Amino acid sequence: MGINVTARIRNSMIALALCLCAVFTGLIFLLVYVIEDQVFVNQVKLAQSQFGEVVRYGDVEQIERWQPSSATMRRISSEVDLPDTLPNKLRKRIVEQAGVHEYFDDQNALFIARLSAPQFEQAGYLVYDVSDLLAVRGTKLTLFILIGIVSLFITVVAILFARRLTRSTLAPVTRLSKALKNSDLDDVVIDMAKEFSDDEISVLTQELATSIEAVQKTAKREFEFNRGISHELRSPIQVAKSASELLHLASAQNGSMTKPVARLQRSIEEMNEIAEAFLWLSSPRDLLADEGVSLKQLQLLTDNIKDILPNHTVAVTLSLRDDQRIPLPENVLSVMLRNLVRNAALHGSGERISIEAGHQFVCVRNELGEISEARTGFGIGLSIVAGLCERFGCELRAAPTKNQYQAKIEFPFAKD
Repeated sequence: MGINVTARIRNSMIALALCLCAVFTGLIFLLVYVIEDQVFVNQVKLAQSQFGEVVRYGDVEQIERWQPSSATMRRISSEVDLPDTLPNKLRKRIVEQAGVHEYFDDQNALFIARLSAPQFEQAGYLVYDVSDLLAVRGTKLTLFILIGIVSLFITVVAILFARRLTRSTLAPVTRLSKALKNSDLDDVVIDMAKEFSDDEISVLTQELATSIEAVQKTAKREFEFNRGISHELRSPIQVAKSASELLHLASAQNGSMTKPVARLQRSIEEMNEIAEAFLWLSSPRDLLADEGVSLKQLQLLTDNIKDILPNHTVAVTLSLRDDQRIPLPENVLSVMLRNLVRNAALHGSGERISIEAGHQFVCVRNELGEISEARTGFGIGLSIVAGLCERFGCELRAAPTKNQYQAKIEFPFAKD
């Protein structure tokens, strides 16, 4: 599965936004509850302060008669008068510890604090009943819906902002990737890659720029080489071919020169085919429809291969119709077949080599020998064939099958 950097960063930003929104929502709930409780606690503390002022400046009678000003807050004289609904543990804590204590159940909401006065062993307690004053706990559903809607709105805004922030943050990388996808590897792309500062992305872009420059230099060298190589290779071969024809005419009077001249002509023809094949290998042009190999041309190629292997039996099976063509240049197919057959003759154990050919495949088989079984490869000939197959988009399958070695070239793009 491929790694999509943009998607990973966008998902991380969205996940961060969702986490922050969840924390924000929780804090809102907590804050609302805390604020409401703190309001009531502050009112109880205010009543305690008022009682302290009375204790400081008033007499005993005033202290005994003092009651808080709030109608929902009352003073009780002893712990016996504390509400019966209080748990024993909370009751004990109220008696022993100073401060404001809370108690909530289904019907009661109480804030209780102990009063202190030097003149009395026990000044009593303040009980603040806020059951009818609760705003948060009394309207839970409405409050939850309101906070939920606000949180949802903030979440949507955060997700949109995260997506926009990701897009703007990765804009240079996106622009560079689009330029690489839709444009040529020119100086504009190189300059764009070099704009990145020294960070993690910069390492990748600088290496990219270096690679593009290397590719440009290599392509330029190949272009300069290919521009003149056709004439430089073909001219000497043509001269040698003409000279060999003159030698052939001269050898007609001297029979002892016939075979050497024939070998020379065959070698020159092979040189010409190899030159054409390598020119195709380095050329970007496409194969035209009429440049494929016909049945008649294929028969001539196989006959020539039989001539170069007089000590081997070459069995040829052709399933190509007259209206069909093998989608390869003639010289390229000749080089492929000759290399495959020579490998078969060199590494095979028997004298029989079979060639099968159709418009969608070419196959060469031979029996395996001891040398073949000990080796993992079959020399430069197979490498040349593999390179030509890659150039023309066909597929080379070379592997042993039982006691035979099979090299098969398939043309998946061939049409019936």
